[in-house]
Amino acid sequence: EVSLREVEVSVRRQALYSRDFDGDANELQTLRRDAVGQIVEQVLLEQRGRNMGLAIGDKALSQFIVSEDNPDYPLFTDRDGNFDKKSYRDQLGQLLGATPELYRRSKERELIGKRYIGFLANQVKVSEQEIKAEFERGARTWNLEFMTIAPSRFEVEGEALEDAALVDFL
Repeated sequence: EVSLREVEVSVRRQALYSRDFDGDANELQTLRRDAVGQIVEQVLLEQRGRNMGLAIGDKALSQFIVSEDNPDYPLFTDRDGNFDKKSYRDQLGQLLGATPELYRRSKERELIGKRYIGFLANQVKVSEQEIKAEFERGARTWNLEFMTIAPSRFEVEGEALEDAALVDFL
């Protein structure tokens, strides 16, 4: 279950990291819509991961939060770039509007979703032939200077169009 508070925390995070956000009401609405979409995606990925038996222990979750792997890590550091517990609590409350428990829950969801995606990515095997064929298909270009069109394909009420009418039709 996702609370309205979690959505608001996500919106604040996106606004914080969005260089283009200037507080406009339309932009805020777009951020909210994007945040809801991301949370729904994370919840679905988390559910799939949990159904497969994926989980995150408290210790692993704490290690992630205080590591540079956490995108929010710079918010929680002191001047020397080290994790600062006071800064962590202050920034959660003031900047993100979250409690430590709510933040940990959202990071747990995020991590389980990432692990599930990682699991899926490891299941996909692409052969060298498939890679080469896709590359060649993408690199293939066509130089079409003209096309031949059969006038019989462009009949109007049973009559074939004349050359001039065909050009006008196209």
